[in-house]
Amino acid sequence: MSETPWKKATTTRTARRSEREGAKADGGRVTPMSGAGRQKGDYRANGWLVEDKVTETRGGQPAKSFSITASTIEKTIREAADARLLPMWRITLPGHKLRVMREEDYLYLQAQVDRDDNEA
Repeated sequence: MSETPWKKATTTRTARRSEREGAKADGGRVTPMSGAGRQKGDYRANGWLVEDKVTETRGGQPAKSFSITASTIEKTIREAADARLLPMWRITLPGHKLRVMREEDYLYLQAQVDRDDNEA
């Protein structure tokens, strides 16, 4: 069953609103055309290239799950590396806003915090 034009427009508006909210919260800027042009990612902020994902509604109710493939993850990692940024995913599910990052980036940031704590 194909998506109706008004349903697609509503989904697009919801996604764009989420991108703007995330960029504002992070002190960043939304990427033109949600990364469909030369600049990739939904927004950039403080050294991160962020892919913002919000679940689509089904019959007026938010979806309760979200799938992400290895190829999607690899694409975001590659695009972030090309832009000399770190990859992050901002995922919004009903009642939850999540940030997902690579373990190596988390460990690097944790080491920075530990070093700063030891210097204080």
